[in-house]
Formats: sequence, structure tokens, C-alpha cells
Amino acid sequence: MLSTNVGGPFYLSKLAAPIMIRNGYGRIIMLSSASTRRMRAGDAAYIASKGAIETLTRALACEWGRQGVTCNAISPGPFATETNAAMVSDPVVGKIISETSPLGRWAEPREIGGACVFLASPAASYINGVILPVDGGISIGS
Repeated sequence: MLSTNVGGPFYLSKLAAPIMIRNGYGRIIMLSSASTRRMRAGDAAYIASKGAIETLTRALACEWGRQGVTCNAISPGPFATETNAAMVSDPVVGKIISETSPLGRWAEPREIGGACVFLASPAASYINGVILPVDGGISIGS
């Protein structure tokens, strides 16, 4: 899990950065997880890998920012994806989501696109090293 969730983004960023630096412009957007702020037992490798993505994001933001390359991460909360289908249909998990999320529901996959488009756009030119929660407020919920 660490190799996939951290190694992949690390090496892809290292491959893309020289091209972006030559052009004086680039946007790297990583994917973290709300689980880095709301821990749960039995998922240490996943949580650690997403925490590593957050520190990698900030480190690369420092490393390449002066050369026109920003690096940010999106931290999704509970999304109703194919991977999560069993959890989405589980009444116990569904109740937990509705009780802990201020929006009281799972996110739809289409709801993450706007954050990606924004961070990739000129409108985000002064945003660098940020971990943007797209979690329906679950990271601030009780």
C-alpha cells in the first residue's frame, strides 16, 4: 500500500516536474484522505500512506514553487465509489456517515472534479502546499 499510494505519486511527480520547470509552469495535485484526520483501527497502512502524501505535497511545494510548479492535495471524505460499494450499502456504515458528516451523506464521484479543476487553474496560482478537504465537513464534524 505504501509503495502504491506514496511511491507512485512520488515517482510520477519526479518525472513530470522537469518538464513543468522547463515551461515555468505546472500543477501537481495529489490525493490524500480525510482518514488522516479521523483515524480508525485496522487501517494503519492506508492512513499512514495518505499522511505521507500530505507531507510529500508540502515538501514538493517548497522544492518546486519558485520554479512555477505548485503542489497541492485534495483530501476526500466518504465518496460513493465502486471501491466503496460494500460500505455504501452497509446500513451500519451508512448510519455512521450520516451521523458524522455535517452533510449527512456520501459524496458522489462528480463532486471532486471542481476542486481538481480549481487547483489546476490560474485562479489557484498562489495556492501551494495546501491540503484541500473535499469531505462534506466530516473533518470538522463531531
